[in-house]
Amino acid sequence: MPRPTEPGGRRRDVLRNEARIVAAATRLLADDPEATMQDLADAAGLGRATVYRHFPTREALIEAIARTAMDEIGAALAGERLEEGDPVAALARAVEAILVVGDRYRVISHGPPTGKSAEMHARAADAFGPVEALIRRAQREGALAAGPPPEWVVAVAGALIATAFRQVAVGTVDRADAPGLVVRTLLRGFAADSGAARESSAPPQSLQ
Repeated sequence: MPRPTEPGGRRRDVLRNEARIVAAATRLLADDPEATMQDLADAAGLGRATVYRHFPTREALIEAIARTAMDEIGAALAGERLEEGDPVAALARAVEAILVVGDRYRVISHGPPTGKSAEMHARAADAFGPVEALIRRAQREGALAAGPPPEWVVAVAGALIATAFRQVAVGTVDRADAPGLVVRTLLRGFAADSGAARESSAPPQSLQ
């Protein structure tokens, strides 16, 4: 009797093993970036040959982890309903949601940059789409300057979040302070052209 398959044609046991490997590697590599493939296989409760069958190289495994992280970031941002309420408060929620997911996937920051494939670019665009929409709304409503292209503001926000991850990792920034630092830096760098930002554009008290 043939084994059940998913709509894409891949066997469910194959997908389960891949998910198991990715989950184990995410946990282990976050704490020990130098863990070997044998260590990863042991953590997943599988043979090393099985791990290599699914992920022939360490880079392939890291990219699989990055894909999973992008999917989780997209789900987290969608759940924050960023289209509602004050855009600055929504921005703070967005940054915190990204950092929460990033806490679990900090292994990605240990290695070389990922995301160069067309698939990864598409996943990242989907995941961070709500943030770009939020920044456009913030510009329309005067919380951020209308002049800079929203794509540029999104890119700067991404760089700030990546910096926050690194600074938290080395201990120069407290994790609890990271969202506020990102939001304050972003607001001060892209203040509304009319001068001081309107009252509702100030970071919430918890971020000051």
